[in-house]
Amino acid sequence: MKTLFGLALAAATLCAQAAPWTQGESVDKMTGDVVKFATLKSDNQVKLKPPYAGKNNGWLQIVALPSGDYAASVSLDKGQWLCGRECEILVRFDGGQPMLFKASSPMDMSSNRVSFSRGSLFHAWMVKSKTVFVQALMYQDGAQVLEFSVSAPPSLD
Repeated sequence: MKTLFGLALAAATLCAQAAPWTQGESVDKMTGDVVKFATLKSDNQVKLKPPYAGKNNGWLQIVALPSGDYAASVSLDKGQWLCGRECEILVRFDGGQPMLFKASSPMDMSSNRVSFSRGSLFHAWMVKSKTVFVQALMYQDGAQVLEFSVSAPPSLD
């Protein structure tokens, strides 16, 4: 399933538009299931040291799984999250208290993306929010915060 994140993120990045959310779908080649996803570009960019310096956007992706659950991930154009098999990511929805979400690197061990362990919980909080803040430790750059304006998320039904 984590390979779907990569496929969906690549497709969404290629067809990113001025619209806040970019939607798409892909077919899981193993099961034949249609998987719908939505991707959102961060409102801000993070500033990282070389070799990751320069324009660096964050991306929030929500995937509707055939089981009825949701998967959620956050990625950067470039950079390395300090996350291996499991880490904790601090997330704040609107003006609420920060919450810790367990996350992990994808199966291909890409260092610029993390997937939340409880994507359906993340999604449930997100749809009630206008803004989501995601903070994680970045290699050689410490804590970085990505801000997403998530109001009016698309329906993935």
